[in-house]
Amino acid sequence: MGRKLVAIDLDGTLLESSLTISPYSEKVIRALEKEGVIVVLASGRPYRAIRPYYEQLGLTSPVICYNGAMVFNPKDRSFPLYGKTFKAEDLRDIAKKMGEKLLSFMAETGEIIYMDQPDSYLDHFFPWKTEHCLFGDMGEIIQEDCYTAVFHCRNEDAPLLQKVVESHPDMKFRHWTANCYSEAYVEHIHKGSALSYIMDVMGLRREDCYGFGDSDNDYEMLELVGHGYAIQNSKSEFLKQRFPTTEKGNNHDGVALMLAKLFRLSI
Repeated sequence: MGRKLVAIDLDGTLLESSLTISPYSEKVIRALEKEGVIVVLASGRPYRAIRPYYEQLGLTSPVICYNGAMVFNPKDRSFPLYGKTFKAEDLRDIAKKMGEKLLSFMAETGEIIYMDQPDSYLDHFFPWKTEHCLFGDMGEIIQEDCYTAVFHCRNEDAPLLQKVVESHPDMKFRHWTANCYSEAYVEHIHKGSALSYIMDVMGLRREDCYGFGDSDNDYEMLELVGHGYAIQNSKSEFLKQRFPTTEKGNNHDGVALMLAKLFRLSI
């Protein structure tokens, strides 16, 4: 029997609405880690916003950041880093063409955060208040290629933003659910491609891998693994139609209860 891997999205999947991990979920994941199961947190967040959960769970596995644009193992420097970035000149061009239609714009290298102005909403998912930030005209200050680009604009300006973003080679546009924020992503780079990289590096078989998610950006990851699940209260009807769902939602230990059942844990 091959070694097992479980890939789990954070927001809306493992995390409760309070952005916390319940004691029961922590206990289940720690039990899997103890049994040698590789637990991979897969998120659109940067690592600094994943790290508190990674450390809470006592993980030693690789982590997927920025929706697959970065993969590394915080506990093992011998694990080969994977990264895919946006060109600085493309991001500057987007800022110049959109102008004041962008209510806020954030991009980051992993070490430097570029922002045109403070945005308290983004601090929940892309913490910047305690980080090295450069504020200014995004059409001028971005000097390095970036892992992420997050935009805030009015709904009526989103079609123009999508057109501008996708006018650049390999850049695609994705609107966030239920708010006025959007992000750029690199074509063919997603959580599925990142997880495929991990599986290749670690020599894992598809049938030995499990995945959990709640949004459309989890689709490729769930499609890749042998056992993909949508959280019961998933925002994506597409995921719920395509994959089996957990019996409970993210506020009621949906992932942990399914894992306990799948791996026959007495917890």
